[in-house]
Amino acid sequence: MQHVKIETITVTITREEAYALCNKLDDEALVTHGGYCEFDQIRLLQIIGKEIGELVGHRAAENDLTLDVQKAVYSANKEKHE
Repeated sequence: MQHVKIETITVTITREEAYALCNKLDDEALVTHGGYCEFDQIRLLQIIGKEIGELVGHRAAENDLTLDVQKAVYSANKEKHE
């Protein structure tokens, strides 16, 4: 098994691309579509959305980091399959 350690990563995207990315990283989008992610990845995506959202004035900046997104994703997926 290989391990990767990333100290710093630089990504260059336009403001419009960052805003579009935040459309997929706000709490609502993560709850709706987060079932395609690994359990721990959802929390990290929520944090990334919050950070980028603050930079570009997107609603993802208001991601509620106290929200148990994983639980909400599980509930949303369970309802879809019932």
